Amino acid sequence: HFFGSDLQIAPEMLERPYIRDKAAYLALFDEAAGCKRLGEASTWYLFSKLAAREIKAFSPHAKIIIMLRNPIEMIYSLHGQFLWTCNETLESFEQAWEAQADRRRGGRIPPESHFPQGLQYAQVASYTEQVKRYLEVFGRSQVMIILFDDFVSDTPEVYGQVLRFLEIDPGFRPLFRAANVAKRPANIGVKRFLKRRPKLQRGVIAMLPPRFRPHLSRMMNWLTSSRIERPPMSEPMRARLREQFAAQIEDLGELLSRDLLHWCAST
Repeated sequence: HFFGSDLQIAPEMLERPYIRDKAAYLALFDEAAGCKRLGEASTWYLFSKLAAREIKAFSPHAKIIIMLRNPIEMIYSLHGQFLWTCNETLESFEQAWEAQADRRRGGRIPPESHFPQGLQYAQVASYTEQVKRYLEVFGRSQVMIILFDDFVSDTPEVYGQVLRFLEIDPGFRPLFRAANVAKRPANIGVKRFLKRRPKLQRGVIAMLPPRFRPHLSRMMNWLTSSRIERPPMSEPMRARLREQFAAQIEDLGELLSRDLLHWCAST
């Protein structure tokens, strides 16, 4: 997240700090000398109101790839991801949704939160204005927009389209596998405690006799390990979101010349 200077990210709360120093950012690409294309993927560049113009100033001919998922599915997934990273503490998605107004006023922000702006789920899922910013700044020829539905249904085909958009070898085929699947900690309370006190965790382990350290590390890993099982969003909440996002989804469909009304359809 080198770009997006309006994103208020707390580096001390992150396992992997973001980079705002230009020399440090450029150093990430030191081993890529001679490559035709260099790229990076910082997901919050889309949400940022400043990132598009900052990227344009840095690299006027940059090619932008945007992937969009059904906003209703996306924000529920985001809520789960934020529980995993301790950016969110309200385990009920419905409660987290209702807390948005309070959080805009600075209330009910989790002490472990590294990115309070992201807790405004409705704003995060408002794609149309976000996409328009990139189209206006870079022009349609430099922006590729992928729908997550297409990517899931035919990953190799969409991947090939990306290679052609980037004008690089269309014959390269990686091993396609799911990444960043839905997860949650086995014990959210323990994970939040360790998030607040990482030095304490390391200190306790260091104080133990060497033969006991692996056992404690394994126990900590188990308590904070991932679990895929998560109940689906409640149907009343889903219906409420379908109604809220219907107009935005229709506007986005017009912008992309795609019929996206199935995103609002009941299942």
